[in-house]
Amino acid sequence: MASADKAQTQPGAAPETERKLGPPNWNVVFRNSGKAFFQMTAPLIGLLIFWELLAHSGTLHPVLFPPLEVIWFTMVKQAKSGILWLDIYVSLYRLLVGAALAIVSGTLVGLVMGMNKTVERALAPPMYFFLAVPGLALFPIVILWFGLSDFTLISVLWFEGMITVMVSAWTGVKTVDASLIRAGRAMGAKGMTLFFQVMVPGAMPSLIAGYRIAFSRAWRIVVTGEMIVALEAGLGFRIFSARDFLAADMMYGGVVVVGILGVIVERVFLRSIELTTVQRWGTLRE
Repeated sequence: MASADKAQTQPGAAPETERKLGPPNWNVVFRNSGKAFFQMTAPLIGLLIFWELLAHSGTLHPVLFPPLEVIWFTMVKQAKSGILWLDIYVSLYRLLVGAALAIVSGTLVGLVMGMNKTVERALAPPMYFFLAVPGLALFPIVILWFGLSDFTLISVLWFEGMITVMVSAWTGVKTVDASLIRAGRAMGAKGMTLFFQVMVPGAMPSLIAGYRIAFSRAWRIVVTGEMIVALEAGLGFRIFSARDFLAADMMYGGVVVVGILGVIVERVFLRSIELTTVQRWGTLRE
């Protein structure tokens, strides 16, 4: 008891409740990862089992509702021929180019809106207007201007993504805790130093959320836009063209690939950015 009291009263002694940093407990890591993986895959496996049972029950025509093995063999055949990889490459290229342009321009404009009242009053009304306009409604207008081309699809992607990121960046700056701004100014930060060292990190949770929403919207626009613009390649084009041949196995397979790629982009790429920024800084919890 005496030694314990002495340890508590010694200057600089660490509290008993203080967390000690050390190597991760890999048993806990693998157990949590396995649990998360099971929670994610179990509903999907159940859906696949239900699909297979229904496909072999004879209730629905196999042309419209093919078994999973037929869909799988069709996708393997497309992969061996190179068509699937070409479609994936083309769709991802359009997504990444449009999303990159949207993130850069939307972030800059949104941050400036949050810092400058004049810019905010000038851009907020048109921003809200175009935010209410579905991206697909812009395709006929942009096709009229630029024809059927990659530029048409990427320009719609850029514009829709930029509007989404603008809102998130603007909201993030406007909701930065005033105490952080006062603390930064008290420590001598002003102008661009205050902007980059206080405002941008404070707005980062909203920015990351905006990036994720923008990617989700852009991915849907890519797939649907490829059906409208008919650019001879891309996952959306392949799904839509399979309709003319009643190739339901190709259509279902294309939808599965679209879903898998969307999850990979959102959960792997954007989630990694979130882990290395806002969660690492402690401004966002899982």
